[in-house]
Amino acid sequence: IKHLLNGLQWFEQAILSRNAGCIVGIARTKNGFREYSSAAPCYADTKMNVIIHDAKKNINIVAEVQFLLRAMLEYKHKAHSLYAITRNVDYVQNVMDVLQIVGDPEKMIFVAGKFGHGGPM
Repeated sequence: IKHLLNGLQWFEQAILSRNAGCIVGIARTKNGFREYSSAAPCYADTKMNVIIHDAKKNINIVAEVQFLLRAMLEYKHKAHSLYAITRNVDYVQNVMDVLQIVGDPEKMIFVAGKFGHGGPM
């Protein structure tokens, strides 16, 4: 935890002292550890929304930088794999739902009319 806090402090100081390259400001910080409970452990990190200036295009964009402990990174990788599987299941279900509609001309007309995409086919 000490190294995480040192890294956060270094990063913030680099931005505030204008020594962070194209990162010119901090728009928002969210401390996920503040909500962490050892009684019910879960994923936690600290996020900074930073402002990046593109000098060539003279525009600013906002990006997110995450600071987390190694254990949280390992947890995040495992959880992301499960999330990806869930997304694939959702995708397959959505495709199946669409195929059922496409295979039935009456359903196609109903859906088209319901969402305002035309009249009779």
